[in-house]
Amino acid sequence: MYSLQPKKETLHLSKMVEEIATIGTWEVDLNTNKLMWSDVTKKIHEVPSHYTPNVKSGIEFYKEGENRERITSLFKELVEHNTYFDEEFEIVTAKGNRKWVRSIGVIGYRRGSTTRVAYGTFQDVTEKTNFTRQISISEEQFRKIFEFSETGIALIDLNEKWLRINQHFCDMLGYTENELKKLPYYKLVYPEDLERNKKEFTAFLKGESQSFSIQKRFVHKNGGPIWTLITRSAVKDNLGNTIHYVLHAKNINDDKLQQIRIEKLLDISRKQNDKLLNFAHIVSHNLRSHYSNLQMLLNDIKLDDSKLANTSQFELMRMTIDNLGETIHNLNDTVDLSTKHLDGLKTVNIKKHIDNTIISIKPSIKQSNAIIRQNVDKSIEIRSIPAYIDSIFLNILNNAVKYKSPKRQLVIDINAKIENEYVIIQFRDNGLGIDLDLHKNKIFGMYKTFHDVQNANGLGLYITKNQIDYLGGDITVESKVDVGSSFYIKLKK
Repeated sequence: MYSLQPKKETLHLSKMVEEIATIGTWEVDLNTNKLMWSDVTKKIHEVPSHYTPNVKSGIEFYKEGENRERITSLFKELVEHNTYFDEEFEIVTAKGNRKWVRSIGVIGYRRGSTTRVAYGTFQDVTEKTNFTRQISISEEQFRKIFEFSETGIALIDLNEKWLRINQHFCDMLGYTENELKKLPYYKLVYPEDLERNKKEFTAFLKGESQSFSIQKRFVHKNGGPIWTLITRSAVKDNLGNTIHYVLHAKNINDDKLQQIRIEKLLDISRKQNDKLLNFAHIVSHNLRSHYSNLQMLLNDIKLDDSKLANTSQFELMRMTIDNLGETIHNLNDTVDLSTKHLDGLKTVNIKKHIDNTIISIKPSIKQSNAIIRQNVDKSIEIRSIPAYIDSIFLNILNNAVKYKSPKRQLVIDINAKIENEYVIIQFRDNGLGIDLDLHKNKIFGMYKTFHDVQNANGLGLYITKNQIDYLGGDITVESKVDVGSSFYIKLKK
């Protein structure tokens, strides 16, 4: 039971305290049931200063439901049993705004009077309550993320001791949480990785960065290494001092092992490519030497025997040797391009290279009594690697001659057309043909042959396919047994 002291000298001071602390007061004369609100209390309720409340209207400001029922019950207990209350409630102001308030209520008598009154304080705690609730929500969200995350999460203190560890982290390393907490952090790190990225980690510890990521191996309980992507971030207090660390660990073991395997294969490929380049340089050099000797031999024959030099056989030999020289030149270009990828491509005239290829295999064409018909416009050109184009045409034509049908004269039709950004070149023959039902997926495989023909090694189409792929093109085939085959070569302009 409390008594009020309404001395005049304290009224002004009391009002100042209300304004400064934004704490209002309320009072109910239990004899008359008259309710009085201070100015601050009225401001909290967002009513005008001349507003006169009563107990019923005052209670109706409390949000309908649990809050209104609770204040009604507490006020009744206060009046009937001289109890005391100090609780937080949600109200709806006169302007429709929702606020959280702290209301304290006690029973007392006016000094020198038998007037019994209920009185107390009324404080707007909306900001504090919302902040507290937000913290509670954030903590709940963190708890759910921590417990149900598909990555390992742990809290570590400034001495590298475990504070909390989620289940995924434990499962990743094969330990229980209690087992992990007995082991210092550094004991779980693979020995070779302890000094990894030490400079960046030191900068993080000094506060020069807010987080730090690194690929690091942990030691599994079974003793084996586990590759993880570690992200460590600092949690700071209001003064900016680090209080602990949050550690995220993602298991990247399978991806990392695959990456290591790929890097090893790439290293092997680089070494093999270097060997192939050296081999190509040697072959190119040796061929150049033989080509020079052949040129000198032709010149000697031309000088010594003009009659022989005017024969068709001599002219064919000269053209063949010239083509050999161009092939050697293109081979040198190919070796150079292999180190520059597709930079420095040259203009290739399709008809010219088809004609040159036909000349280079003229003896085979003559021996097989083949007919070659062309429908290729002289203006069709592409940007490509000449040596590859020659090789592609040579392999296709050689195959047509090699796999001709003994039942009929070999006819080869060559057509070319432009489609958008590509040139489509068709080589059609009436040879043995290929059973696509049996061999469709093997046609461009290494060492794949489909007929019992002498000197067939199954490399021509394999090399052709790889060269076309390298040039960003495509090759397809249509074929029927004992009817013939059509190869469609699609090359970028």
